[in-house]
Amino acid sequence: MSTSLKSIHTMLIGAIVVGMTVAAPVLELRSSARSFEKLSLTPVDGLEESAVRTVATHFAAPIEPALTQVANKFTAIPDFSGITTPGQLLKVTLSQSGSAARRPPIGIRPIGPRSPLPIKRPPVVSRPGRRVVNLRSISRVADRGRRPTIARITDAGDCNLVPNLCQDIPLPGTNLKLTNVKITVEWKIVDRNDPNLELTENTNFHSEKLQGLSRLFVIAPFDFAEMTPSKPPARDFAIIAKITLTADKVPILGGPGTAVQSEDVRIDIPLALSFLEVPSIFVLFLDKDFGGAAAVYVPADSTLSESALTDAVRRVADTYNPVASRLNFVAWFATYLAGIRELQHTFALPHWDLKELKNQESNLNDDDFIHRSPFTSLNDTEVEDESSALLMMGVPGTGAQFFQNRRFNTFVNPQTGVTTQSGKQFSVETGLEMTVLIRDFSNISSVPLDRICNKTYGTSANDSLSSFKWIRDDSACP
Repeated sequence: MSTSLKSIHTMLIGAIVVGMTVAAPVLELRSSARSFEKLSLTPVDGLEESAVRTVATHFAAPIEPALTQVANKFTAIPDFSGITTPGQLLKVTLSQSGSAARRPPIGIRPIGPRSPLPIKRPPVVSRPGRRVVNLRSISRVADRGRRPTIARITDAGDCNLVPNLCQDIPLPGTNLKLTNVKITVEWKIVDRNDPNLELTENTNFHSEKLQGLSRLFVIAPFDFAEMTPSKPPARDFAIIAKITLTADKVPILGGPGTAVQSEDVRIDIPLALSFLEVPSIFVLFLDKDFGGAAAVYVPADSTLSESALTDAVRRVADTYNPVASRLNFVAWFATYLAGIRELQHTFALPHWDLKELKNQESNLNDDDFIHRSPFTSLNDTEVEDESSALLMMGVPGTGAQFFQNRRFNTFVNPQTGVTTQSGKQFSVETGLEMTVLIRDFSNISSVPLDRICNKTYGTSANDSLSSFKWIRDDSACP
């Protein structure tokens, strides 16, 4: 396994907004304190599924059925449905049924406490042409020995959060009433295929409170999928709001009372989060700083044609460029997006083309940076011994070896049949950032750092590459 993957612990996931008021949560990692952009949110089609109610088995105070009836009247109103993307602003507002001030937008159906949400779709598995990777598969070694903590956000407040609760609740058939009603809501996000997998705040998601019972969540990417012409798959999560009411049970005419509470009422809001698309690709450039001309290479099992590649990269850029600032708590995301943007710049160069799909090339003299005539190869600029920079992208563990000489630095004596190795080489492998940038082979170093290994060159590999091999099994940098 590469050094880069050994240091990877968890991943960050996309964005979602859930309705609720409370003190801002304590964040574990570095994050921006500034608020999310204020956006107008467009209503979408009704949700496909409903919600879930569960009853806790241990309580701090006696259970009052009348309070439970009130808690069961709460519904959740999300402003989203269908497949969402990492970085997207998502909002859920908790409301009491019948509250005019909390009626949902047109096309949105409130979700109330009902039976548990079923698993919607089976887990996505890799297949030829599209590899998928999730956080657990690249988090085999904890980061510096520190395991993540589960972060559940708790919002608490008095009846002013829901004005209807500020009225005393008489208990029919008794001389008692419920007063001083308070509400507590615990939020968490879980994987619907693995309910034991809870997302961690400021690692997998970022959250802010809104007015009333509303809360914003931005989820970071959790799964990676190899880029193909089709849209990526999605993983099913659920945003869970657990509502608990407390009150004082007192005589109507006054006197000492008893603290009581409702059963815990749980509402599940379904969330389908799109995988983050990553092309398996590397680009060799004629000039340093990714200029001049470009030779683009993808593996033999890729489903991307030249037009499909440009369309898919444009689709990803259009999706994530507008939300990049919301994902600034995801340390690696800026590097990933820098790779996508550099690919777009590549497609704007006067000379670039996608070479034939292949897992290796023993003689880069067969490939051209610039082909000047359809009738002759004279005066062409070949890739061999002319490369000055490199861009590589791929799901974590994607790599390649680059060799100074043809036939991967191997020479077979035609007379004796003896094979000898001669020449320099280096390897490159992607980490969690899924992007490696080498701006100048004259002073070979990578962004991020330490993505180059097995280097037998000195400081320069400029204008000296003659062959390469793809290595996509997490072994390019052992």
